Order: sequence, then C-alpha cells, then structure tokens
Amino acid sequence: MTPEEARAAATLAGRAVAGVANTVETTHEALADWTLRTLGRDRPLGPWRMIHKGTYAAIRTAAPLVGTAAGHAASRLIDPAAPSVATTPRGSIIQGALNGAVGSDLHSASSALAVRMSLRTGNRDVACERGDLSAAYPDASSQLVVFVHGLCHDENAWTPRPDPDSGAPRPSFAERLADDTSATALLLRYNTGRHISENGRDLSHLLHDLFREWPVPVTSLVLVGHSMGGLVIRSACAQARPAGSPWLGVTRLVATIGTPHTGAPLERFAAATERRLASTDLTRGLARICHARSAGIKDLRRGYIHVVEWADCDQDTCAHDHRRHEPPLETAEHLVVASTVTRDPRHPLGRAVGDILVRTDSAHGLAPDGRHVGFPSQSEHTVGGVTHLGLLHDPRVYEHLRARIADA
Repeated sequence: MTPEEARAAATLAGRAVAGVANTVETTHEALADWTLRTLGRDRPLGPWRMIHKGTYAAIRTAAPLVGTAAGHAASRLIDPAAPSVATTPRGSIIQGALNGAVGSDLHSASSALAVRMSLRTGNRDVACERGDLSAAYPDASSQLVVFVHGLCHDENAWTPRPDPDSGAPRPSFAERLADDTSATALLLRYNTGRHISENGRDLSHLLHDLFREWPVPVTSLVLVGHSMGGLVIRSACAQARPAGSPWLGVTRLVATIGTPHTGAPLERFAAATERRLASTDLTRGLARICHARSAGIKDLRRGYIHVVEWADCDQDTCAHDHRRHEPPLETAEHLVVASTVTRDPRHPLGRAVGDILVRTDSAHGLAPDGRHVGFPSQSEHTVGGVTHLGLLHDPRVYEHLRARIADA
C-alpha cells in the first residue's frame, strides 16, 4: 500500500463512520418519537435534545477529521516507494470490490483507491503506448481478444481457482485462447462503481488508442464481457458509432456472458426496498444504507448504457424505465450466453431465476415490454447447472467462445 492509498483508506473509513452515525441518529430519533407517541407523552426538549443532537454532530464532525489525521500519520510510516495494493492479486480483488460498492464516490473524490481503466498483465497496468504494449506483449498478433469483467471484480475474476484435487492451477479463458488460437488475449480492469456509460466512453477511447498503438496492424478485434462488462462493451460500441472510430471496423465478434441487458432483478428489488424504507420516519435511516449503492449498481436496474437514460432523473426515486433501444453492432457477429442454476435450462425454476443474479431473458436481451435488444437468434445460447460466477470458468462457455472466435 502506498502512502497515498493509506491516507485515502483512512479518509474513507472516517467518512463511513460519519455516515453510520448519521443513519443511527435518524433511526434513534424516529424510534424515540414512536415510543413517546405510543406512551402518549410529548417529545422532550431542553437538555436532552441538546445532548442528543450534540453527540451525533460531534461524531459526524470528528470522524472525518480523525480519519484524515490517522491517514497522514500512517502514511509517514510507509515507504514512499511501497507498491500499490493493486500489484497483488488479493489487494487487487479487494480494491475491485470496494470500487464496485462506492467507486463513483471514490472517483468523484479523486481518491488514490479509485481504479483507473487500463489493460492489465501481471497485476500491473499497461499503458496504451507502443513501447509499453510491445514490452508487455512480446508475441503480439494482429488478432486481439479483450476481456471485460463484471461488477465488483477485477481482471483476476477470469482466473479459476486451482484444481480441488491436485491443487494445480487451471488455465483461464484468456490463457486457453492463447494456446488454441493465434489471438492475443488482453485483460481489462475498470472502476465498476462508475456509471456504465462513463466506463463505456473510456473503453471506446482505450480501444481507439489500442488500435493506433498496437505493435502490429490490428485486423481482428473480439470483445468479451461478463455481466456488467457486456453492458460496458455495448455502451462503448454505441458511443463509438457517431465518431466512426476505426476499431469498430475490425470488431468481428461481441460476446456477452450473463449480462443483464434489460436489467437485473436484484437491483430492482434493492431500489424498491430503498423507496419503501424512505417512506417512513422509522426506517428512513436504513434507506440511506441502500442509497449508498454506487452509480454502476443502480444502472444495472434497467441495463442503462447511455448518459441520457439516467441524467435527467433521480435514480433513487424514479420507478420508470428510460432505457433506449440500442441495437447490436451491425458489423460484428454476436455470442449471447445465459445460464440457469438448474441442469435443464427449460426447467420452470431455471427460467424463473436464471443464474440467480440474471434471468435468461435479460441475458438474451429480451424485455417484458417488448423492447428487446434484438440479438440474432442463432447467437443465443443457454447452459444449465451454472451460477452467475460459474460462467467465468465453465468449459461449455469456453467452447462456444473458442468456436465463434475461430469463425470470426
């Protein structure tokens, strides 16, 4: 951990304590009022109220200051040349999860813990400059496959756990493609707590730089996204269309795996819960906990990939679906993979819950109101007996991907 990251972590902790104090105060006050009303007594004033308000105000004021002071003190004990938390698999995973939860706030505060979008290899960023790309990928080919992870993850999400029997490492999709095809696999990392449209814009710019700076001319580009990653890819394609970005012309295949194209039911439930909690004084403090969800998580409610879909409404209170129709990229082939927790994808339970986090109809771009994404029917596949995270390493998913890449 660098000194800057230590200061950022302590500052974040101080703000979290202040936020908790604010929630506790609201709940405490509402509960006290309810109790007094139930007992038929008036709300006490004077010294009690001064102590009540003063105590919580002191905590809210002091917590951020203490956090900032502790961060500065801790940073003095850390070697200025210390590596970032993102240079180890465990640290990178923790940072990815943190950014998924509150990444929009970290980005707004320019926190040292905020993830910046970049290509990654060996737990280190790779700049989209010809010299850095040549050094990081000495066997660069003209065919590229870019993997984009999902919410609260990082590039290590594509790496499966070691074999449970032998303990031997198992190859990821990217590593297997390097052996089975002539393509060069690239792993992307980004702040999943930011709006999907913002990450889509940044991905479009990164692919533009990659196309221009890659050591050899790029003739084929394949984009593979898991969960939120598929939405980020679709957003990047949508934003690159008006500009006629050159990387669109070489994009041969867009693969989305377990992507909630028309929304995720879990986030819709969280939004409904927040509105319900905010409707009464007694639970309004708890609503603030739900409200703390990142912008990226809130975009998953409807599968928003455009700025205009969320910019003109309050996502915390708006119950309307502002999703625009965004057709698939016309110049590329598509692979759309869904899964069910039941072995038989046609089982009623499997059709109802999908992979637990994403239903099969949403993963295939189908919407109850008929506003479908419009993927070609031959591009849709469903695998049974796999959870949402299991899709990242399922051999059947890989075979679909390998075969389509070979065709492309």
